[in-house]
Amino acid sequence: MTTPVRHTPASHAAINVDEVGIRYAVIGEVRLRTICQPIFALHAGAIVPVAVQAMDAGYRAGTVLKAHEIMARLSRGERAGQGAIFRRLHLHNLANVSEAPLDLHIAPDAAETDVGAVTLDMARLVDEAASIGIDAQRLVFDLTGMVLSDPAAAVESSTILRRTGARIALDTVAMGGIGTGANSQPDIVRLPAHWLHVLARDPASGRLLSSMVATLRRRGIMVQAEGIESASHLRMAMEADVDMFLGSLLGEPALAGAAFDEEPRPVASLLGGFGNIVTLFAR
Repeated sequence: MTTPVRHTPASHAAINVDEVGIRYAVIGEVRLRTICQPIFALHAGAIVPVAVQAMDAGYRAGTVLKAHEIMARLSRGERAGQGAIFRRLHLHNLANVSEAPLDLHIAPDAAETDVGAVTLDMARLVDEAASIGIDAQRLVFDLTGMVLSDPAAAVESSTILRRTGARIALDTVAMGGIGTGANSQPDIVRLPAHWLHVLARDPASGRLLSSMVATLRRRGIMVQAEGIESASHLRMAMEADVDMFLGSLLGEPALAGAAFDEEPRPVASLLGGFGNIVTLFAR
């Protein structure tokens, strides 16, 4: 049995809640759901979850759809509201991911080309979050797609959203294309998986990564390393002193409502019991 849930007009009243409290949406023959991947930080020699990366998921007759397949099965009008629906699914499913007060990272869909409308919707989302007890500081909006399509509009969007109390994230490529002004400086810079993997092939690259991380942190910007799939990836990220870690070695993406392991895990067990990164364990 499912129950319709009332939300803002942008959600097209398409969000429902199932018998165990998981939010999902139905547009035509497509069912939209939330997938979350945990983001970790170091604390006392262990990694602990501090946030989740929300990802859009679509299903048709039980079959998983890729992003372009979801879009292909929606009308133009339905596509316009899809991003708003996903953002609300992610927000209201956060309580189904963990009982801990984890931060929520959300990236607008690259297909949402009306930056002004998307910015307004995300500002409304901050208000909606407050109404259910989620502080604005726990919301992180990744504006990478906006920067790559319209840097000037993205800077304006960043300024507006920061006034709400939400935080802003960019990947390293977007960071390089948006300038260094106060209004364009993000709170978090993401090191994408492919960058980390390239750097990990050359031990000397660790110095380059460490230098970049140190520069960003001096400016008050946190750094998140992504694509951590092996002990060598984790070791390089730790030696560079990044703030947050994301990757399959640490935690796989899962549908909202799936079991979420919140127990701290010793770093030594993830590194295979070796390594000499003791100086970071005091975090």
